[in-house]
Amino acid sequence: MICAPSNNAVDTVITRLIEQGLFLSEGRVQPRVVRVGIVDKGSSRLIQEVSLENQVQKAMLSQKKLLNEIEKYSLVELQDSIARLEKKAKRTAEPKEAAKAKEELNAYKQVYFD
Repeated sequence: MICAPSNNAVDTVITRLIEQGLFLSEGRVQPRVVRVGIVDKGSSRLIQEVSLENQVQKAMLSQKKLLNEIEKYSLVELQDSIARLEKKAKRTAEPKEAAKAKEELNAYKQVYFD
């Protein structure tokens, strides 16, 4: 945790910390930095990038992209399942199997499209 008498002083320390890292007995270490507090609009891009608000926005955007990809994958998988069941229902000669395939198909449609 870094505390200083002004936001500008905190930003200066953070900038140096990010640019130079920390020198410990194990060698140079690049710490993960989160800037908490008010970030002035005139702050450097580096300071804006490490702000808590920016990091939360990035995490939310990343999560949203992941959910969209999962949704797309699930929709494609669902469409494939429905197409497979429709084919099975059409080509099955045995009435019981055709009825079962149609029942399963209707269940899919009811859950996902109603």
